[in-house]
Amino acid sequence: GAPEPPPPEADSKTKHTIPNMIMGEWLPQVLKKPLAKAGVLLGAVAILAVAIVGALNIRMEFDYEWFIPDDADVKTAMNVRDDMFPMGGGLPFSVYTEAGDYFGQQAALAALSQSMRDSKYVAEGSVRSWYDDFVAYKGAVPAVADEFYVDLAAFLKDPAGERYADDVVMKEEGGSWSIVSARYHANFVELDEATDQVNAMDDVRAIADNSEMDAFAYTQPFIFIDGYKVIAWEMVRNVLLATTAVFIIILLLFASIEGAVLVLLMVACVEVSVFGFIHWGGNYMNSVTCILVVISVGLSVDYCAHITHAFLVATGTREERMEKALRHIGGAVFNGGITTYLACILLCLSKTYVFKSFFLLLTVIIWVGLYFGLFVMPVVLSLVGPPSYPSELADALGDGSHEEKPSSKAAQGVTEVFMGAPRAMEMGQLQRPDQQS
Repeated sequence: GAPEPPPPEADSKTKHTIPNMIMGEWLPQVLKKPLAKAGVLLGAVAILAVAIVGALNIRMEFDYEWFIPDDADVKTAMNVRDDMFPMGGGLPFSVYTEAGDYFGQQAALAALSQSMRDSKYVAEGSVRSWYDDFVAYKGAVPAVADEFYVDLAAFLKDPAGERYADDVVMKEEGGSWSIVSARYHANFVELDEATDQVNAMDDVRAIADNSEMDAFAYTQPFIFIDGYKVIAWEMVRNVLLATTAVFIIILLLFASIEGAVLVLLMVACVEVSVFGFIHWGGNYMNSVTCILVVISVGLSVDYCAHITHAFLVATGTREERMEKALRHIGGAVFNGGITTYLACILLCLSKTYVFKSFFLLLTVIIWVGLYFGLFVMPVVLSLVGPPSYPSELADALGDGSHEEKPSSKAAQGVTEVFMGAPRAMEMGQLQRPDQQS
């Protein structure tokens, strides 16, 4: 027959590298000690505690100017503008009214401007209403529609009302005037928190929606404020979808509910850490950082999934299987994390917000992921790890702790196990090589 393959210990190219010696020989011996186990778990608790405090204090904020490199000429001009010529007052916005019977809806026009003044989010004295000033200019409301529109057209050309010339769009057709569209202006009060900005936007939108006029509120920053409104829920939803997908795939690959749950727990710990350290890194919750939080689900699962799989395949006590798992795959997991970090380390030289955010959060993902994968997960497995696979299945999957290699018949039995026939081994479909004819 074919010669037996050499035992794993004979493979010096993989056995005696520095990462394998540290992660496969030194680290298991350290993690066997009760004091070391306690220290690792306390370290995990400390990381999560700091992260949770950061998560509770994180703020939503975004500014398109962040995308401009720090050394760009336009950024220098913006800094001079902000330092030397700061703009006072809150964010300006407008309430637009569309075509309609403006003469017949004068009460609604007056009520709309009054509702804006009554809002707690609108700065006092900031509402600029062409209709209110037109009524004050005339002294009395014209009683006839034609007179109303003719007088309004004259008001918009008069020095008393020319500032509203761009706020009322009028059309003359067949000798009759009508208003195509108009708008009121106002300013919000100073709003520093994103939550207050969302509430202010919703408030003025509600004022417009409740008006008898066909009205809507708008200002360009609403584009970003709308993002604040949905980003928290969308991030939570996407993270939940990603972690659910990870759990299902790991469950199918591991065929172990306990193992899949432990991997999911480690991934959740990394997710909480990444989210919390957004705050401690001086960053904010926005579309850029939330993308990285979702991406971290896929990046962090590798660090603990390989260790757990090797643990499931290994035989012996939990302590022995933890040692075998680290000896078999610990060095490779460490190398994977280091090479990933080397691939993104040049981002630290970046001058734009996106790449600086990527570097900050990828650093957290990689190093926290390695800690939970190579330190916390082995300790947890040594304490409450799931049972190993049956010996025939472990031989077929192979972890370096079994000398026998699976035959084609054994591999077929493994396929049947994963396809929903776990009784295959009981029926003799999985056999050791020396038992086959």
